[in-house]
Amino acid sequence: MNAEVTTDEAPRTYREAAQQIVPFGILMGLFTIAYSLWFGAAWGAAGWILTIVMLAVAFYLLWKNYKHLQHLRRFKLYRSQEGRRISQSMGLLIGIGSAIAVIVIVMLISYELVHFILPFLSLMVGVHFIQQASITTRKIDYLVAPLPIISSCIASYYAFQADTTWMMVFAIAGIGGAAASVIYGFYLTMRYRKLAEESGVEAP
Repeated sequence: MNAEVTTDEAPRTYREAAQQIVPFGILMGLFTIAYSLWFGAAWGAAGWILTIVMLAVAFYLLWKNYKHLQHLRRFKLYRSQEGRRISQSMGLLIGIGSAIAVIVIVMLISYELVHFILPFLSLMVGVHFIQQASITTRKIDYLVAPLPIISSCIASYYAFQADTTWMMVFAIAGIGGAAASVIYGFYLTMRYRKLAEESGVEAP
């Protein structure tokens, strides 16, 4: 096992890449919880079992990435010109996306179309992954993007059916979002450890 490094010994490339990974790993855990809460309400016992499994996975991702956050705090933050460009682009993407989401959700509620809220958000998440891929150059973003987009389309179809409850629609929309969040969350969690090992830093 490598000896523990000091704040000055950790490579700049490690510190910059690591600080871009951890926040999104935590977000994926939170998103997994938000998406999976509807399974039990829509599908009974089988749905609750799936919800419990997904919650266990989500809390594992939160725990691991919290440990990574504590580990990362040992080192001085570093951001190159390219890192600043990525951060600014991501901030702009998240800001615009959040504003659009709020406006559309308010409109859906106003027109009593609450069935479409989570399908819309799942669609936005899928599109966000595609846009994010072009900013960060991570190929996995392209691989997970179709999952929430497909579940959004299927959920939207059912939302138009008069006999489909909003909980059922939300559960269908949540499948792709939860799957994408888990896959991406595990990727980031493993990527952090691999990055530390490659940089000669003791991994948590």
